[in-house]
Amino acid sequence: MAMKYFKKINLQNTITDSAGKVITFEPTNDSNGVRALDDTTDSALIADLDKFADARLCGVVRVSREIYEALLKKKASTPSRRQLSQFNQLRLAKQPDPFKQNQKVAAVAVAGVKKPAVDLTPEIPPSFAQFRARTRRLNAEQRQGETQ
Repeated sequence: MAMKYFKKINLQNTITDSAGKVITFEPTNDSNGVRALDDTTDSALIADLDKFADARLCGVVRVSREIYEALLKKKASTPSRRQLSQFNQLRLAKQPDPFKQNQKVAAVAVAGVKKPAVDLTPEIPPSFAQFRARTRRLNAEQRQGETQ
């Protein structure tokens, strides 16, 4: 009883055998998959996968038994992306909210100190006479600076 081992890269791209049935692989938590087949019972499927591997199509590759077992061991030791995202959500839920702490400090600070009232009256632009007087004064100061 000889076994053949195959690896499929990118399980999202499904492949079908000669009968039109989808070939399934065991996922390895990194969007790849592996499959072990027996020569006596799965000869038609092995022939189809050999064609894909020989033509280098659909991401099918022949692997050794050691590589197959290593990939399965890696799958058992690494959590899936879904498990990692759930773990990160739990970790984030346990952390204190820094914004609420700052609000408490700000509330205490506001209660102790009164801010001055803001003057919202519009500024009146200078009249022509004020503008001319200011311009003459600035010109005179500039001339005094040049003579010194």
